[in-house]
Amino acid sequence: MGLLDSLINNALGGADKEPNSGSESGMGGKLGSLAMMAILQWVQSQGGFQAVLAKLQQGGLGGLAESWLGSGENQPVATSQLQSAFGHSELQSLADKLGTTPEDAVSKLQQFLPQFFDHASPDGELKPEAEQSLNNADGNDLGKFVDGIFAKK
Repeated sequence: MGLLDSLINNALGGADKEPNSGSESGMGGKLGSLAMMAILQWVQSQGGFQAVLAKLQQGGLGGLAESWLGSGENQPVATSQLQSAFGHSELQSLADKLGTTPEDAVSKLQQFLPQFFDHASPDGELKPEAEQSLNNADGNDLGKFVDGIFAKK
């Protein structure tokens, strides 16, 4: 299993599951991977990690977002908090990328956004190379971006 597969599996909460086992029917991993890529594209369209962080801070979620940057436990984010920070049109944009409803898009954002920030900031600050990689990535190259963020030193 490659690094990206392992990280996606961990993000989906099934580190020990085989892709074709259980109730996922072989689609949980694939759908999770697609969701991760769509969310990264959405973060990119927002202006990158720094811009998303600024929106969270402007929405009164600075302390919560800081928990994602540190090495401690990530605080969960509520649906209403994300709706307030990003607004309907931006969340609809994410839903369109995911091919789902805004409510489901927020659920996916709750699941993956803290992990992206957590892994892009191993020392408590966003790695400049993570932001640069995201800004330079095209839609077909986000897999490399994910690998770059999560690569072990």
